Amino acid sequence: MIFDVLKKYSLTIDKINTVTFLDFESVKKSKKVLKSLKTYSFFTTNLDDKLFWYYYIFINGHDTFKLVKNYFLEEKALKITLIQKIRENKSIMKKMKIKRNEVEDELLNQETIKIKTFLLLCAIEKKNILIKDNYKYLEYINDIDNSNIEVIEKIQNGYGLYIFNKKEQIDLCREKSFKIITMNFEKPLRAISNYKVGDLKDIIKKLNIQIENKLRKKDLYELILLKLK
Repeated sequence: MIFDVLKKYSLTIDKINTVTFLDFESVKKSKKVLKSLKTYSFFTTNLDDKLFWYYYIFINGHDTFKLVKNYFLEEKALKITLIQKIRENKSIMKKMKIKRNEVEDELLNQETIKIKTFLLLCAIEKKNILIKDNYKYLEYINDIDNSNIEVIEKIQNGYGLYIFNKKEQIDLCREKSFKIITMNFEKPLRAISNYKVGDLKDIIKKLNIQIENKLRKKDLYELILLKLK
């Protein structure tokens, strides 16, 4: 009975095919694929808890990830181990305003972890992270002495991870996108009272939003919200 339940999580050919990875050596003979690799250098997985597995890759590397024999068992075992690690880093949780019971519930009972939990795990390991979502992005620098920043992009079916050209993506975000200071992509802006008209115009300019000369503060704010959806 247990074998039947766990069988679908075993490392089979079908399971391997659920992982998509642009490997340089395997595609270097194809100019078309090489062009795509150079442009996107993007890694995605069909495993359910994408953010968790990208965290796993940051800590253990791609080679270790690809050699996991049973993703289900590996995920469950590591998540249990992470509970203790989180309890040992209460100060980081307090600084990030994250509730321990919510994080532990995600790790133990939920199919996927949320951005807050992902960022907490990365903070504990001092990993620098940038998550981009259309015209907005989050950036958490946990180790100022490390120039490497891992870049994740929110896409239609979850998240993808940049392997190469990370600096290009980082520069593009900083130049053309809106940096949100919360950990909630659904509410990227603070209340309108937190902004002056000049602040909103600066954001409008950065996001390349075309406006009429005379617009009220409320109108500027709503144009930005519409762009960031």
